[in-house]
Amino acid sequence: MSAFQTVLSKTNKRRIQKATPEQQSLILSSIVKSCRFCQGLHDVKDCEALQNTKCKFCGKKGHSANVRFCEALAQKVERDKKEYEKEREEKKEREEKKEKICWSSVVQSNRPSSMVLDLEKANEEADRLKKEKQAKNHADYLARCEARKQRQEEHKARYVADMLERFGSRWFNFVKVYRDGEFNTDIAEEYRWKYEREQEEREYEREIEEYRMEQIEKEKEKEREKEKEKKREHNKKTMTRQEFNRWEQEEEEKEHDEIDLDLEYWESQRMSRTGYYERQAPEEYAQYCFNTGIMLDYRAKEIENNRLMKAWEKEKQEKK
Repeated sequence: MSAFQTVLSKTNKRRIQKATPEQQSLILSSIVKSCRFCQGLHDVKDCEALQNTKCKFCGKKGHSANVRFCEALAQKVERDKKEYEKEREEKKEREEKKEKICWSSVVQSNRPSSMVLDLEKANEEADRLKKEKQAKNHADYLARCEARKQRQEEHKARYVADMLERFGSRWFNFVKVYRDGEFNTDIAEEYRWKYEREQEEREYEREIEEYRMEQIEKEKEKEREKEKEKKREHNKKTMTRQEFNRWEQEEEEKEHDEIDLDLEYWESQRMSRTGYYERQAPEEYAQYCFNTGIMLDYRAKEIENNRLMKAWEKEKQEKK
C-alpha cells in the first residue's frame, strides 16, 4: 500500500488504512487503472513492458503484432482482404461465364437448323453494320482532321501574306526582334528555317557551278596556251627575227586590248545593273543606291524596317 500513498486522495487513504488486506486489494483495483497490455496497476502509456516490446511484423518497438497497434500489419491485412474479394469476384465471374457457355451450347444444340441460319445471318448483318459504322466514324474523323488542317493552312497563308505586305519578303527575320507577343514567332521560325535551308542549297549549287565553270575555263586556257606556244614555235622557225619580234609585240597588244575589253564589259554590266535597279526600285531606294552604290533589297523593305526599328528602340528607351 505504501507504493500508492503519494497518488491516492485522503479519503481513499483512510479507506485503505481501515480495510483488511483483501479489502485493500479490491479498493486499489477499483481506484487504479490496470494496464491493458500487462494488466499491471499503471496506465498503458507508462508500461515499460510495452515500450520494450518489439513487433514481430514490422520490427519496431512500442507495440505488438496487432492490427490495432501496427499500421503496417493493418495495411497488409487490408490489402489481403481486397485481393481476396477481387479473386472471389473473378472466380464468380468465371463460373457464371462457364455456366452461361454451357447453357448456350445446350440451347444451340437443341435449336432447329432454320433458327440457326437466321441467327447466323442476323449476327453477320450486325457485324456488317458495326464495321460500316466504325468505317464511317473513322472517315468522319479523318475529314475533320483534314478540315482542321486546311483551316490552319489558310490561316497561316493569310497571316504570311499580311506580314509580307507589312514587312517585306524577309518578314520572319524582322519580327524576331519586335515586341514580345506581338507576332506568331512559331510561324516566323518555320519560315526562317526554310529560308536558311534554301539559301544554303542555292549557295552550294552556286559553288558547284562556279567550280565546274572554273575547271572548264582552266581547260580552255590550257588549250589556248598550247595553241599559242605551238604557233610561237612555228613562227620562230619560219619567220625572220624582225618579223618574229613584230609578231610577238602585236600579240601582247592584242592581249592588253582583250583585258581592257573585259574590264569595260564588266563595268558596263555593273552600270547596267545599277541603272536597271534605279529604274525599278522605289524612289527612296534608287536615291540610296545613287548616293552609296549599294543596291538594297527593296522587296524586303530594309529602309522601312530600319526606320521602324529606330522608332521602336526610341519607344523602349522612353518607357524605361
